[in-house]
Amino acid sequence: MGTAEIADQMNMPARTIRHWLARGSAPDFRHRWSRAQAHLSGPFQAYLLQRWQQGCRNVSQLDRELQSLGYKGSRRSLYRFVATFDLASGTSGEDSPEASDKQNDSPLPSSAALTLSVPQATWLFFRKETDLDETEQQNLKQLRQAHPSVEKAYQLASAFLQMVRERTGQQLEQWLTDARCEWIARI
Repeated sequence: MGTAEIADQMNMPARTIRHWLARGSAPDFRHRWSRAQAHLSGPFQAYLLQRWQQGCRNVSQLDRELQSLGYKGSRRSLYRFVATFDLASGTSGEDSPEASDKQNDSPLPSSAALTLSVPQATWLFFRKETDLDETEQQNLKQLRQAHPSVEKAYQLASAFLQMVRERTGQQLEQWLTDARCEWIARI
């Protein structure tokens, strides 16, 4: 097969195929993806959420508990995951007993915010609400309620997509101004 045929079959740019052929191999994306997914799978996420709801905010303690349950990931991955709780609740994520006492009643992110991958959440943002099934609509609703900045991002994405779908490019300058204002407000 020629480069153009391979590119067509793979639905990729011919330039990428030429690069891989010159290198002699294509990158192995599966390895990185499977390693990242293996760290905090569903049962571990559910356990962490349950322990967080019970008031345990000590990440070292949570790490020990997860390790005893067979968790093979790093403490860093665990910190990153627990940070999603902190972002949604507006807490500092400190690992001290004082911080634990202050955080016991903090709200938690929705189940959608915890279980959706970034591509899944992005896909919900890009599709028309009328095209989503009932579960997807519920996930989108929970995701939008997880944090005010998620709702603002959704509004900006929706306005941009509407502009593209309706071909109303004259609204682009106003949209860019709104997006800049939101960005500056977050700094």
